[in-house]
Amino acid sequence: QLYCCMRDQRLGKDIKLEANLLEEGISGKYKAGEEEKSSEHLISSCLKYPWLDLQQKLDIVAKLLKDRNISSLNLTSHGLQAESALIMASIINIYPDLLELNLSKNGLGDIGGKRIIKIVGRNKSLIRLSLAQNKLGDEFGSAMATALDVNRSLQELDLSENKLGDISGILFLKSLKTNDTLIYFNLWGNKITSQLGLQIEEVISKRALKEEKSRDGQNCEYDF
Repeated sequence: QLYCCMRDQRLGKDIKLEANLLEEGISGKYKAGEEEKSSEHLISSCLKYPWLDLQQKLDIVAKLLKDRNISSLNLTSHGLQAESALIMASIINIYPDLLELNLSKNGLGDIGGKRIIKIVGRNKSLIRLSLAQNKLGDEFGSAMATALDVNRSLQELDLSENKLGDISGILFLKSLKTNDTLIYFNLWGNKITSQLGLQIEEVISKRALKEEKSRDGQNCEYDF
Protein backbone atom coordinates (compact mmCIF):
# COMPACT_ATOMS: atom_id res chain seq x y z
CA GLN A 1 0.00 0.00 0.00
CA LEU A 2 1.00 3.54 -0.72
CA TYR A 3 0.05 6.11 1.91
CA CYS A 4 0.18 9.74 0.94
CA CYS A 5 0.05 12.47 3.55
CA MET A 6 0.31 16.16 2.94
CA ARG A 7 -0.41 19.39 4.77
CA ASP A 8 -3.40 21.30 3.44
CA GLN A 9 -2.32 24.86 4.20
CA ARG A 10 -5.72 26.29 3.31
CA LEU A 11 -7.51 24.28 5.97
CA GLY A 12 -4.54 24.01 8.33
CA LYS A 13 -4.88 20.30 9.00
CA ASP A 14 -3.38 17.03 7.86
CA ILE A 15 -5.07 15.22 5.03
CA LYS A 16 -4.43 11.53 4.45
CA LEU A 17 -4.86 10.17 0.95
CA GLU A 18 -4.86 6.37 0.82
CA ALA A 19 -4.40 4.41 -2.40
CA ASN A 20 -3.99 0.64 -2.69
CA LEU A 21 -1.43 -0.46 -5.26
CA LEU A 22 -2.50 -3.61 -7.11
CA GLU A 23 -0.69 -5.64 -9.73
CA GLU A 24 -2.71 -4.04 -12.51
CA GLY A 25 -1.94 -0.50 -11.32
CA ILE A 26 -3.49 1.89 -8.84
CA SER A 27 -6.75 0.65 -7.29
CA GLY A 28 -8.72 0.68 -4.07
CA LYS A 29 -10.25 3.26 -1.79
CA TYR A 30 -9.56 6.96 -1.79
CA LYS A 31 -10.16 8.58 1.59
CA ALA A 32 -9.11 11.59 3.59
CA GLY A 33 -9.21 10.49 7.22
CA GLU A 34 -12.53 8.77 7.86
CA GLU A 35 -14.51 11.20 5.75
CA GLU A 36 -14.75 10.77 2.00
CA LYS A 37 -13.51 13.85 0.17
CA SER A 38 -14.54 15.32 -3.17
CA SER A 39 -12.82 14.13 -6.33
CA GLU A 40 -11.40 17.61 -6.89
CA HIS A 41 -9.91 17.70 -3.39
CA LEU A 42 -8.25 14.31 -3.79
CA ILE A 43 -6.89 15.04 -7.25
CA SER A 44 -5.51 18.40 -6.16
CA SER A 45 -3.84 16.79 -3.13
CA CYS A 46 -2.31 14.08 -5.28
CA LEU A 47 -1.01 16.53 -7.90
CA LYS A 48 0.74 18.63 -5.25
CA TYR A 49 2.09 15.73 -3.20
CA PRO A 50 5.92 16.00 -3.42
CA TRP A 51 6.91 12.36 -2.83
CA LEU A 52 5.08 10.82 -5.76
CA ASP A 53 6.69 10.69 -9.17
CA LEU A 54 4.79 11.81 -12.28
CA GLN A 55 3.71 8.29 -13.27
CA GLN A 56 2.33 7.54 -9.80
CA LYS A 57 0.36 10.77 -9.83
CA LEU A 58 -0.97 10.02 -13.30
CA ASP A 59 -2.03 6.49 -12.30
CA ILE A 60 -3.84 7.69 -9.17
CA VAL A 61 -5.69 10.51 -10.92
CA ALA A 62 -6.68 8.33 -13.88
CA LYS A 63 -7.97 5.58 -11.59
CA LEU A 64 -9.93 8.07 -9.51
CA LEU A 65 -11.58 9.58 -12.60
CA LYS A 66 -12.52 6.17 -13.91
CA ASP A 67 -13.80 4.82 -10.58
CA ARG A 68 -16.02 7.83 -10.02
CA ASN A 69 -17.12 8.12 -13.66
CA ILE A 70 -16.14 11.80 -13.81
CA SER A 71 -16.91 13.81 -16.95
CA SER A 72 -16.56 17.31 -15.46
CA LEU A 73 -13.61 18.40 -13.30
CA ASN A 74 -13.30 21.74 -11.52
CA LEU A 75 -9.81 22.46 -10.18
CA THR A 76 -10.10 26.23 -9.95
CA SER A 77 -7.95 27.94 -7.28
CA HIS A 78 -6.01 24.82 -6.29
CA GLY A 79 -2.53 26.32 -6.60
CA LEU A 80 -1.53 24.05 -9.48
CA GLN A 81 1.77 24.77 -11.24
CA ALA A 82 3.41 23.77 -14.51
CA GLU A 83 4.25 20.22 -13.34
CA SER A 84 0.59 19.58 -12.52
CA ALA A 85 -0.28 20.70 -16.05
CA LEU A 86 1.87 17.86 -17.37
CA ILE A 87 -0.29 15.38 -15.45
CA MET A 88 -3.55 16.98 -16.56
CA ALA A 89 -2.41 17.01 -20.18
CA SER A 90 -1.75 13.27 -19.96
CA ILE A 91 -5.17 12.75 -18.37
CA ILE A 92 -6.88 14.62 -21.23
CA ASN A 93 -4.99 12.38 -23.63
CA ILE A 94 -5.85 9.01 -22.05
CA TYR A 95 -9.27 9.69 -20.48
CA PRO A 96 -11.83 10.33 -23.27
CA ASP A 97 -14.79 10.67 -20.88
CA LEU A 98 -13.57 14.04 -19.59
CA LEU A 99 -15.79 16.64 -21.28
CA GLU A 100 -15.29 19.71 -19.07
CA LEU A 101 -12.10 20.94 -17.36
CA ASN A 102 -11.76 24.09 -15.27
CA LEU A 103 -8.17 25.01 -14.35
CA SER A 104 -8.81 28.70 -13.76
CA LYS A 105 -7.07 30.77 -11.06
CA ASN A 106 -3.97 28.57 -10.82
CA GLY A 107 -0.32 29.32 -11.59
CA LEU A 108 0.18 27.43 -14.84
CA GLY A 109 1.96 30.19 -16.77
CA ASP A 110 2.98 29.84 -20.40
CA ILE A 111 4.85 26.59 -19.79
CA GLY A 112 1.94 24.88 -18.04
CA GLY A 113 -0.62 26.30 -20.44
CA LYS A 114 1.32 25.04 -23.45
CA ARG A 115 1.50 21.56 -21.96
CA ILE A 116 -2.28 21.47 -21.71
CA ILE A 117 -2.92 22.92 -25.16
CA LYS A 118 -0.49 20.61 -26.92
CA ILE A 119 -2.85 17.75 -26.06
CA VAL A 120 -6.08 19.70 -26.54
CA GLY A 121 -5.22 20.31 -30.18
CA ARG A 122 -5.68 16.66 -31.12
CA ASN A 123 -8.28 15.85 -28.46
CA LYS A 124 -11.70 14.72 -29.75
CA SER A 125 -13.82 14.77 -26.58
CA LEU A 126 -13.17 17.88 -24.45
CA ILE A 127 -16.02 20.38 -24.94
CA ARG A 128 -15.38 23.06 -22.31
CA LEU A 129 -12.02 24.36 -21.07
CA SER A 130 -11.20 27.24 -18.73
CA LEU A 131 -7.66 28.55 -18.25
CA ALA A 132 -8.72 31.94 -16.93
CA GLN A 133 -6.36 33.81 -14.58
CA ASN A 134 -3.26 31.69 -15.19
CA LYS A 135 -0.72 34.37 -16.22
CA LEU A 136 -0.81 33.20 -19.84
CA GLY A 137 1.01 35.36 -22.39
CA ASP A 138 1.57 35.42 -26.12
CA GLU A 139 3.85 32.38 -26.03
CA PHE A 140 0.84 30.40 -24.87
CA GLY A 141 -1.42 32.29 -27.27
CA SER A 142 0.58 31.10 -30.25
CA ALA A 143 0.28 27.48 -29.10
CA MET A 144 -3.44 27.95 -28.44
CA ALA A 145 -4.03 29.26 -31.95
CA THR A 146 -2.22 26.26 -33.41
CA ALA A 147 -4.42 23.95 -31.33
CA LEU A 148 -7.56 25.70 -32.56
CA ASP A 149 -6.43 25.12 -36.14
CA VAL A 150 -6.85 21.36 -35.70
CA ASN A 151 -9.26 20.87 -32.78
CA ARG A 152 -12.86 20.05 -33.69
CA SER A 153 -14.41 19.22 -30.31
CA LEU A 154 -13.90 22.31 -28.15
CA GLN A 155 -17.02 24.49 -28.04
CA GLU A 156 -16.33 26.77 -25.07
CA LEU A 157 -12.97 28.32 -24.17
CA ASP A 158 -12.30 30.77 -21.34
CA LEU A 159 -8.94 32.58 -21.41
CA SER A 160 -10.10 35.68 -19.53
CA GLU A 161 -7.86 37.76 -17.25
CA ASN A 162 -4.52 36.63 -18.61
CA LYS A 163 -1.74 38.58 -20.37
CA LEU A 164 -2.60 37.83 -24.00
CA GLY A 165 -1.84 40.66 -26.44
CA ASP A 166 -2.56 41.53 -30.06
CA ILE A 167 -0.07 38.93 -31.28
CA SER A 168 -2.36 36.27 -29.81
CA GLY A 169 -5.50 38.08 -30.96
CA ILE A 170 -4.37 38.13 -34.60
CA LEU A 171 -3.52 34.42 -34.46
CA PHE A 172 -6.87 33.61 -32.83
CA LEU A 173 -8.75 35.50 -35.53
CA LYS A 174 -6.86 33.59 -38.21
CA SER A 175 -7.56 30.24 -36.51
CA LEU A 176 -11.29 30.97 -36.33
CA LYS A 177 -11.37 30.94 -40.13
CA THR A 178 -10.62 27.21 -40.07
CA ASN A 179 -12.07 26.27 -36.68
CA ASP A 180 -15.88 26.19 -36.92
CA THR A 181 -16.78 24.49 -33.62
CA LEU A 182 -15.90 27.16 -31.04
CA ILE A 183 -19.09 29.08 -30.11
CA TYR A 184 -17.96 30.69 -26.82
CA PHE A 185 -14.57 32.40 -26.50
CA ASN A 186 -13.92 34.60 -23.45
CA LEU A 187 -10.91 36.90 -23.82
CA TRP A 188 -12.03 39.61 -21.39
CA GLY A 189 -9.35 41.20 -19.23
CA ASN A 190 -6.39 40.57 -21.53
CA LYS A 191 -4.17 43.06 -23.39
CA ILE A 192 -5.86 42.62 -26.77
CA THR A 193 -6.89 46.00 -28.19
CA SER A 194 -10.61 46.71 -28.37
CA GLN A 195 -10.81 46.77 -32.17
CA LEU A 196 -9.23 43.35 -32.51
CA GLY A 197 -11.28 42.01 -29.63
CA LEU A 198 -14.47 43.17 -31.30
CA GLN A 199 -13.51 41.38 -34.52
CA ILE A 200 -13.08 38.12 -32.63
CA GLU A 201 -16.31 38.70 -30.72
CA GLU A 202 -18.19 39.31 -33.97
CA VAL A 203 -17.04 36.02 -35.47
CA ILE A 204 -18.00 34.07 -32.34
CA SER A 205 -21.35 35.86 -31.94
CA LYS A 206 -22.40 35.10 -35.52
CA ARG A 207 -21.38 31.49 -35.09
CA ALA A 208 -23.23 31.12 -31.79
CA LEU A 209 -26.37 32.67 -33.31
CA LYS A 210 -26.18 30.27 -36.25
CA GLU A 211 -25.80 27.33 -33.86
CA GLU A 212 -28.80 28.50 -31.83
CA LYS A 213 -30.96 28.80 -34.96
CA SER A 214 -29.83 25.36 -36.05
CA ARG A 215 -30.91 23.85 -32.71
CA ASP A 216 -34.24 25.68 -32.87
CA GLY A 217 -34.79 24.32 -36.36
CA GLN A 218 -34.13 20.78 -35.23
CA ASN A 219 -36.61 21.20 -32.36
CA CYS A 220 -39.26 22.45 -34.76
CA GLU A 221 -39.04 19.25 -36.77
CA TYR A 222 -40.62 17.43 -33.86
CA ASP A 223 -43.13 20.13 -32.96
CA PHE A 224 -46.53 18.76 -33.91
